[in-house]
Amino acid sequence: MKPKVKPKIEKIVNKEAIVVTLAGQIELPEVRVLDELLDAEDLERDVVIFDFSQAEYMSSSVLGWLTGFRARLVADNKREPILTGCNCNVHHLFDITGLVSLFQWAD
Repeated sequence: MKPKVKPKIEKIVNKEAIVVTLAGQIELPEVRVLDELLDAEDLERDVVIFDFSQAEYMSSSVLGWLTGFRARLVADNKREPILTGCNCNVHHLFDITGLVSLFQWAD
């Protein structure tokens, strides 16, 4: 069995965009980290990008959080977050839940 990779979440902010990089195995405890990391000011940015290029796994609790964050972002400023770098495991979660079309994707 492959050892669990410690999760890591980083936020980089510039004038117009926020990039949130998720690495390792992103599960329920990281939902609290995301809540603390992204505040009301972040909802006003022109672009919010979630980079999954270093994520090995994402739980359904994180998917639920992303769906809720997307709803708040769309309601507040009529923009959708952009998801990028999703590997097969992460993208499969969006596919099987039928939420793949809810998000904007970038390569």
